[in-house]
Amino acid sequence: MISIKNLNFFSFCEKRCKGIKTEPILQVDFDRHLTAVMSPDHTTSINPITGADRPTVFLALLFVPGAVLGLLTPLRYAFPAAASLLITGFALSGSSSRKVAISMTALMLAGCGIIAGIRGSECGPSDFHIGFAEKCCEVLKEIIEEIPFKDSSTAALLKAFLTGDRSGLEPELLSIFRKSGASHLLALSGLHLGIIYLILSKLISIGGGADAIRKTGAATIILITLFYTVMTGASPSISRAFLFILIREGGVLIGRRSSLVRCWCIAITIQTSISPTSLLLPGFQLSYLAMLGICLLMPPLQSIFPAAKIKGPMKRIWDIASLSLSCQAFTAPLSLKLFGSFPQFFLITNLLAMPLMTVLMISAVLCVFLSALGLCPGIVTQFTEALCRLLIRILEIVCMM
Repeated sequence: MISIKNLNFFSFCEKRCKGIKTEPILQVDFDRHLTAVMSPDHTTSINPITGADRPTVFLALLFVPGAVLGLLTPLRYAFPAAASLLITGFALSGSSSRKVAISMTALMLAGCGIIAGIRGSECGPSDFHIGFAEKCCEVLKEIIEEIPFKDSSTAALLKAFLTGDRSGLEPELLSIFRKSGASHLLALSGLHLGIIYLILSKLISIGGGADAIRKTGAATIILITLFYTVMTGASPSISRAFLFILIREGGVLIGRRSSLVRCWCIAITIQTSISPTSLLLPGFQLSYLAMLGICLLMPPLQSIFPAAKIKGPMKRIWDIASLSLSCQAFTAPLSLKLFGSFPQFFLITNLLAMPLMTVLMISAVLCVFLSALGLCPGIVTQFTEALCRLLIRILEIVCMM
């Protein structure tokens, strides 16, 4: 029997999860680092929801709707509702019944969610402004602008990819990205932070796999990605990506691993707690819907492919297609409502642009880093510019279909 006096949701989760073994999804290999941040890598398989995931699903399904209710309901109704839920939850704390304990936890989570929503509604959005980080972002933009690219659109693209600043992009180029269904490449998200995460992980792995090195590397990754998140404005989508990194690398520090579903639930609860008004932003909604599609729809789609019989490039192509279909299936209705359009060639765009984008981001980071040191060879600059031109050309061809 669970002792109600000392019961809280997280101890309850521990008791529920004890003895349940789940295959860890977030491994140390570098392909799977992207899974933890923006989406699964093209070779990653994802487990469906397991029994061990239920407590965190329980947490998210109660807290987040409560926050929405607190945001959208007038204070004179929302506050009494939250107070009633919390008081009822405390009143049930004297029972020794397990079902009553779960009901108590549910009521208190929903009440706390409403309180968070009220705070967001009354206080407004939370803005991240750190002077030093903003200055670093400006310095990064200046470094990009000073790189001797032949085409000015290359520098503008790199600023968009690395800092989120799209002010230098021509309207025609923005239109190409929009019509081809590649607008998500210009919005800082898990894709961009995931590739930076990939680079950092690769560099740290050179030191070996000793426990002290792994933990030091995890702390370093958390600090660098946090700084980059704040430096680029901490938009909802990149904040979500950072939370996934924080949960994954935090697990390395304490010697625990978590499934993608649990990462999703914990991340949305934390982000909602910190900034409840983010729930009303399209970037937040699309980012979490895309990840939800990956969690729920991608596993059955991946299982269709006969991996035991066919491997290699065809398997990777199918994984990219599964990823794209999973994201679009969950984000398409909201995209249609918000923007009134749907990229009909999104699958072709992602199959061609996503692998290229990964190489381009790695090349861009290398080019900017070496340029900041004054050591960038011309071949790196030319290679980065050639990749940008190739990406634009691919999107132009998609637009003409």
